[in-house]
Amino acid sequence: MPRLAAAVPAERRVQALAAVQALLALSLSLDGGRHASVYNFVRALRQRVLSVRAPARDDAVQLLTVHGVKGLEARCVWVIDADPIEPREAKPGVLIDWPVADDAPRRAAFVADLASPCASLSDLRALEQAAAQREELNALYVAMTRARDMLLFSRTPPRRDDARTTWWTRTWPHTQAWLPESTQLAPHAATPAASVFVIELPKLQGQRASAPGPAPVNVVSRAASLGRAVHRVLQWSTAAPQAADFRALAIAAVAEFDLTPSAVEAVATYARTIRNSPALQRFFDPTQWTWSADEFDVVSDGESLRIDRLVRLGSEQQPQWWVLDYKLAFDAAADEGLRRQLTRYRNAVQAMTGGASVHAAFVTGDGALHELEPCGAPAE
Repeated sequence: MPRLAAAVPAERRVQALAAVQALLALSLSLDGGRHASVYNFVRALRQRVLSVRAPARDDAVQLLTVHGVKGLEARCVWVIDADPIEPREAKPGVLIDWPVADDAPRRAAFVADLASPCASLSDLRALEQAAAQREELNALYVAMTRARDMLLFSRTPPRRDDARTTWWTRTWPHTQAWLPESTQLAPHAATPAASVFVIELPKLQGQRASAPGPAPVNVVSRAASLGRAVHRVLQWSTAAPQAADFRALAIAAVAEFDLTPSAVEAVATYARTIRNSPALQRFFDPTQWTWSADEFDVVSDGESLRIDRLVRLGSEQQPQWWVLDYKLAFDAAADEGLRRQLTRYRNAVQAMTGGASVHAAFVTGDGALHELEPCGAPAE
């Protein structure tokens, strides 16, 4: 965990640590710990959704439902929307008259609108409403008894007054108006930054502290967003079991990256050209590679690097790895800065593969493959 915290950028550190903890917790709960082989573990994970909860902090405000707060306590509890507006539309449902002592129900009716059933069901509707009111009181009791020191109720005033009974109308006669005092923060008071604490965090060597400068402005250009959209379409089309509809995928990717609709055709054309290129078929055809991954993260010198596509050709005994970097510009391979970056990606993969053959290449928007000088196993 300390190595992970040191490698992940600060803005992603809390989420990364929480994701690992969630994976570990899920692994301990799968099938009661039985059949814990690697194959069965991965197979079980693929059939479940990994839920990563936000890390809990002692000074954080927790938003919970009344049912989710059972068994918990807090110094201050704020019950919001205590005077909700009831929906006016017709709501269908089922009314059942089934006393506990009877073996079978006496009546069962499917009702188009529970608010106005027929006259023969009015008594049964009244019993249902009485039961609902009891449940409402039970929920109110749970909400109120969670507070140790202070209990607050708030509402949005309804547009019209009526005789409805809500949590607000029930509690209003027993409360007093709350007026904020001077204990609140000053208008421009600084909020302390959140910190992550792990054991034995490695110390950075050979770096001098620099004076803090202005916060960088993260402006994503249209060209960068266009490239990301093409990456996303390539990722989706590779994962699809059937022939990809590049235009439909491009529409979704353009919406994800806030591009204008006019960019759909460009995104679809770039992705289609790359996927249909004869020079690139071996990297996308599952019958020709033995392993692949899109948006693959590796760590190099304490920094997280993301590879557009990583592919293994050949067998596990004699693998041939390819590090692919998508660039829409046809002359991207001539950019020395981009070549150094791709070389760094290749070196990071080389360190992970134990000396296997690793190739690196740019995949450009015209469907061409521009390979760097190959990097094989070190000479004996």
